[in-house]
Amino acid sequence: MEDRLKLLRKTLGLKQREVAERLGVDVGMIGKWEAGLQAIPKTRIYQLCKEYDVRREWLETGAGDMFEPTPTLDDKLAGAAAALFEELSPRAKNAVLKALQERVAIEKNQTNNGTVGGDMIQY
Repeated sequence: MEDRLKLLRKTLGLKQREVAERLGVDVGMIGKWEAGLQAIPKTRIYQLCKEYDVRREWLETGAGDMFEPTPTLDDKLAGAAAALFEELSPRAKNAVLKALQERVAIEKNQTNNGTVGGDMIQY
């Protein structure tokens, strides 16, 4: 794992001091981790992954990609919509679902009839 920590740091163009400051540890600790003189505590592995969007599996085993995939705008919008939906009352949720079902039925009907409505959702 020590080689991957060093590779991560070099890939990001960071000095040991910068990583140490970000993690709140002594700069010498980063050197010990990278040299394999001391194991990286699980809490610091978690912190490294969170701070630098690193995949834990990659850091621990070398498997897969180094970084977590960057969410697309659609992913972010879907997450925001889901979070807002969860805050609604059951009655409001039912109203939203009914409106969505009606909208899908209208678009499906327009598609099946070979027509395109001017108010269709555009991406």
